[in-house]
Amino acid sequence: QKQARCICRGALEVVAACAPGLGGDEVVAVATSWTRAILQGCAGDAAASTLDERFLRELLVLDSTVTGADVPMSLEDFGLWPSRSLSVAEEAAVLERLKEAQANDEDEMFTTENFFNAAGEVREGISAVLRREVGDSQKFHVFLYDSQGIQTWLQSHDSD
Repeated sequence: QKQARCICRGALEVVAACAPGLGGDEVVAVATSWTRAILQGCAGDAAASTLDERFLRELLVLDSTVTGADVPMSLEDFGLWPSRSLSVAEEAAVLERLKEAQANDEDEMFTTENFFNAAGEVREGISAVLRREVGDSQKFHVFLYDSQGIQTWLQSHDSD
């Protein structure tokens, strides 16, 4: 399931980045259709027809909030001190995204290195990019990147 969660998280990030005008439910719907189309293109109609739509949606909207004594409850617990002041909604969105990345043992897309060091803190050089969700000024899509990698990419592409 880890690989499926990583693929689904990647699909959500691509859709959210490419269609910034979509709200959260719309992002999930497009990512669901896109994931099904990719499976169909790679493995054929028979494989795509066996895909459990409910399971796929659950992976896409997975609430990865973990509970327990060792769960980081603040950005500081992850070894982070933001470079600017964050609103309560921004901090909550970054914290939830970090919890999700940790729970799924995610790797950064440019370096393919894990976001976290052995102590469970965010690896040095990681940036969080926030984009407001359309229609809700208090919800954010949060993207985690290697700082140098995203800066290089932005310089060569002129936009995110």
